Amino acid sequence: MRAGLETYYTYYSVRTTLQVRATLETLRDANIKIWMLTGDKLETAMAIARNASLVPRRQPFYPVRVRCAAEARQQLHGYPKGVLNAPCLLLDGASLQCCVTHQHKLFMEVACSAPTVICCRCTPTQKAEVVRLIRNHTKLITAAIGDGGNDVAMIQAGMAALP
Repeated sequence: MRAGLETYYTYYSVRTTLQVRATLETLRDANIKIWMLTGDKLETAMAIARNASLVPRRQPFYPVRVRCAAEARQQLHGYPKGVLNAPCLLLDGASLQCCVTHQHKLFMEVACSAPTVICCRCTPTQKAEVVRLIRNHTKLITAAIGDGGNDVAMIQAGMAALP
């Protein structure tokens, strides 16, 4: 029994770019929305998203960088919802906090309409909060996948935990 368990963990610990790409493609084909919540810098998050094919090469990013309620409202209203090949919504942790605090409903409408959302420079608490926001807003099943201790709260906030 123990040998089978070790094989299981060994198999799933192998993370190649091809496996990630194939997995993301399968999830997209199943109409599952994917959000990337990371503590990485903006440039790093964008590079990872491109390399893993989370964001296709020709898909643009729509960066939201705001510090007040008026800026949040303006930039969120500017997102091209409902268009073919809509851009990936991209926020840093400070902008995410501002949008959630001051434009909660609008942010959730825009973010849920985006094909992909990337939140970078997120704290572990913000990651968990985003998962809870999605659960409460959509009433859909959420799954959180993490690879480190800073992802524990996010994984626990999901309905299906995939550590």
